[in-house]
Amino acid sequence: CREFSAMNLHFPVKPKHYDVHLDVNAEDFTFNGRVEMVVTVDEPGQDKVEMNALDMKINTATLNGQAFKDWTMDEGEQTVTFNVGQEIAQGEANIAIDFVGNLNTLMCGFYRSKVQIGGKDEHQFVTQFEACDARRAFPCFDKPSLKATFDVSLTAPEDMQVLGNMPESSCNVDNGRKTVRFQTTPIMSTYLVAFCVGHFESISGTTKEGVEMRIFTPPGLTEQGRFALDVGIKVLSFLGEYFAQPYPLPKMDMIAISEFSAGAMENWGLVTYRETAILIDEKKSPLASKQRVAYVVAHELSHQWFGNLVTMVDWTDLWLNEGFATWVGNFAVDKFFPEWDIWTQFTSQYINGAFSLDSFPSSHPIQVELEHERQINEIFDAISYNKGSAVIQMIVNHLGLDTFRDGIRMYLDRNKYSNATTNDLWKALTDASGKDVGTFMSSWTKQTGFPMVSLEATGDELKATQERFFKDGRDADGSLWQVPLSIRQADGSVANFTFSDGTFSIAKPSSWFKANAGQTAFYRVKYDDSLFEALLPNVPSLSAADRLGLQNDVFALSKAGKVSTVQALKLAVSYANETDFTVWSDLSSSLGAAMSCFYDDSIKESMKAYTIKVYSSAFSRLGFDAKEDDEPLDAMLRPIIIGKLGAAGHPDVVKGCMERLQTVSEKQPDIAGAVLAVCVVNGGDAEFQAVCKLFQELPMHEAKLRALRAMSLSKNSEHIAEVLAMTLDGRIKPQDVAFPFACTGTHANIRRQAWDFFKSNFEAINKLFGDGQFLLARIITSVAGDFSTEAEAQEVEEFFSDKDLPAAKANISRAVEAIKANAAWKTRDQAAVQAFLQDI
Repeated sequence: CREFSAMNLHFPVKPKHYDVHLDVNAEDFTFNGRVEMVVTVDEPGQDKVEMNALDMKINTATLNGQAFKDWTMDEGEQTVTFNVGQEIAQGEANIAIDFVGNLNTLMCGFYRSKVQIGGKDEHQFVTQFEACDARRAFPCFDKPSLKATFDVSLTAPEDMQVLGNMPESSCNVDNGRKTVRFQTTPIMSTYLVAFCVGHFESISGTTKEGVEMRIFTPPGLTEQGRFALDVGIKVLSFLGEYFAQPYPLPKMDMIAISEFSAGAMENWGLVTYRETAILIDEKKSPLASKQRVAYVVAHELSHQWFGNLVTMVDWTDLWLNEGFATWVGNFAVDKFFPEWDIWTQFTSQYINGAFSLDSFPSSHPIQVELEHERQINEIFDAISYNKGSAVIQMIVNHLGLDTFRDGIRMYLDRNKYSNATTNDLWKALTDASGKDVGTFMSSWTKQTGFPMVSLEATGDELKATQERFFKDGRDADGSLWQVPLSIRQADGSVANFTFSDGTFSIAKPSSWFKANAGQTAFYRVKYDDSLFEALLPNVPSLSAADRLGLQNDVFALSKAGKVSTVQALKLAVSYANETDFTVWSDLSSSLGAAMSCFYDDSIKESMKAYTIKVYSSAFSRLGFDAKEDDEPLDAMLRPIIIGKLGAAGHPDVVKGCMERLQTVSEKQPDIAGAVLAVCVVNGGDAEFQAVCKLFQELPMHEAKLRALRAMSLSKNSEHIAEVLAMTLDGRIKPQDVAFPFACTGTHANIRRQAWDFFKSNFEAINKLFGDGQFLLARIITSVAGDFSTEAEAQEVEEFFSDKDLPAAKANISRAVEAIKANAAWKTRDQAAVQAFLQDI
């Protein structure tokens, strides 16, 4: 890419204000547009103006009322260059551009989203501009640092609602069409501009500060937004108080979009969501869905401060948006739902999720340098979100929650309505704490990867050694971190140390201990044999986070060849009497990865026997039905246990699932997904067709997705062929195409079929998402990343070798690396694992 489309931060012409008008043609899916800009010309010698524009035809363009000499569109660079023909005077100037754009189907820019209303297909016309797609809606300077104010107006059919970032200021109706104009926005980045046109209904409420909050849905679904409204009102007030910065806009709208590529988007004052991220039925939705809605709402509202009020200078500091919104989102949910034990779930979902990606050689630092814009979508990943939030958790533990809060308030106040960098954050936290936060944290945000801390007892000393941890077990690269080593001792006390050298020694505790107390720091721990054997009998006395972290470390170390896989499998058996949902959830992921890698028909029955041994005790406690004395999260644990035992063919579980197939979606939504999956895996064509019918007829989208996932687990190749065909024939929305590949990719007996389908239909799948879409990158990881031979790694690498997919380049590399890591794991431990399982 040229310098502009590369990550250039020097702009001689900058926007100050936009006045954007779009006239929507709902019949031919185009829009006529006009944008009038006030710009400032900061440097002499400028005879051209370059900005971003894509997928549009420019009809006229003027500078200070005079037509530009000519202009050139560059689709590859996504720019338009206007030639003035003479030097532009420094100071303010006015640019006006008339153009025609397309309401595309790519779920980016200003696009059309198909929705069923009253049994008929209609369209919503909605936006998704992050990261670089405002340029599809109007010519603009499409960079986070080039903030401006916006006046927006839209013309649309009179019977449609029109929404924008700000409240409506006027509405004029003429000949069946209406023009809605909105109040002027605060100064903001282009990627946060939003507008929606369509048939919507709404419910509303008001925060105690007087901010109106509205939930918009397709007609007939407003009550499904009631929970999100209640959560949103509480969270918006709470965050304004916590940050000591009241929410600055007069309204907050949140809207359910039928076809949406991301989970949600934090547009200032008009947050857009997938239906499954904002709508639930209080009677028919599982607790897991309720948790998801609460978190996503809190995450997006956190962005109203982190991202909107204060925006990163450029995408290299994306983590300032996403890492903070992830941490603050969990913080807010924990405030209002303490019974959900969010911080233990945070350990599993976010810290361990980041470990997985960051152990690839092809990972990237939190502060990542980008060569060009087409790479931006790649970094909306577990590093920016999960690792970003994990290091924030480290900062909180390093400074204390109150000091952290004071520093965050300082950061927001200093940088509001402007842009900031990671160094601005470090300075605020340093000023609030008196500690050198930048020095402590730079190794975590500027380096790729994380350390494995090996602990060895040598006489009266405990020796700690740090080295970079790789998933595939390759030699470390010499990287070192500021490691906060915490030691929880047998009496419950915690000793804290920090070391930055390769080795560090302290006095050995007098009894057993657990390192990385509470799993609050971002490193893995390897104990020598004597320390591990001393710890093992005391695992039940550890906190849930520590129990979870111990097994996750051991399984990861076994994959890297640092300990034996048999040791990890034996450790899992010792968790048979575990009662905590999050521990079970994480352990099940660990076991699932191992079983997927080592699967072989010769030990299939042994694997089933092992699974039944691990999970039977939990099922004896939980059964199928909710009980009055259930723990708060047993509703989320029960489907995990049922699913694992059902997949292993446990006769009582399979029988109970078959009996509930027709009624479970209505009567027991918490276990519905597991029950449907067990029926498909253990049943025949009748069960598969019954679940297909549910997919077609269940009214809620989240319920349809549970059925779709179950269908994707069939062992029948004809069934899988049918599901895969649905990804291209319109029966599955483009936003949901990744789900079948995610399910088929994790199961050894159907993985190859899914991969062959993907290869044969790659061009059609690729066209669903357009240039730069992250959904394709996720499909690639899902469909290919669980193979386990060197030949398969080579096959995947060769397939993508001639394809220009810059937005998926990192995911392709990770898929190949994952396969090679699996192959090494399988080669190294296959015989020992088979022998162990055959003895069960």
